[in-house]
Amino acid sequence: MTVEIDGKPLPAPAGRRAWSLLAWLALHPGPQARGELAARFWPDVLDTSARASLRSAVWTLRRDLGDAGGAHVVATRDHVELEGDVAVDAREFDALVAEGELARAAELGDAPLPEPPEPPPLEPQAASSMATTADPATSARYPLLDSLI
Repeated sequence: MTVEIDGKPLPAPAGRRAWSLLAWLALHPGPQARGELAARFWPDVLDTSARASLRSAVWTLRRDLGDAGGAHVVATRDHVELEGDVAVDAREFDALVAEGELARAAELGDAPLPEPPEPPPLEPQAASSMATTADPATSARYPLLDSLI
């Protein structure tokens, strides 16, 4: 994950949980309940300890993002969220794919797309059964690659 403020990349926050919290907030817009965040990120500790750890992670995140970025991390007594003019390429990617704009979606990434894996040779029986039970998730993954090749 890369974080940029005014076009300048920032180093990852010191705390791994703070970085994970930033990613969660970026991918889940809107207010997130503190209790649910605490339980998600610290599932094996008491609620009071998990909430204290969440406070610490929010503080670390604000500190590491600096004044410009930290101002986007809004925490109230009950919720935490990213607020303001925050662009998240993963959400933009999903929107472009949903609109059928596959080439534009592919342009968002800065890494080359992987080649689809070569399927292993199949026995004749396996090939005929696969034709009738194709996995919809698998077939949905490669239209983007097919459109670019």
